[in-house]
Amino acid sequence: MQVKSCLSFVSCLICLILLLKDLQRSLKATCEDFITSITKVVVDPMLSFVTWCNTS
Repeated sequence: MQVKSCLSFVSCLICLILLLKDLQRSLKATCEDFITSITKVVVDPMLSFVTWCNTS
């Protein structure tokens, strides 16, 4: 009975680790998308302005 309980605990631990890895990947992707979108919001108008200055 003790071995079965231990295996069940280890199995739960492995599932938890896998879930945390998935959560980490998802969070990383979300943060990267957020940083990219904010960078575009800030940089695109500046690039437009610099382009406009160079053509004027």
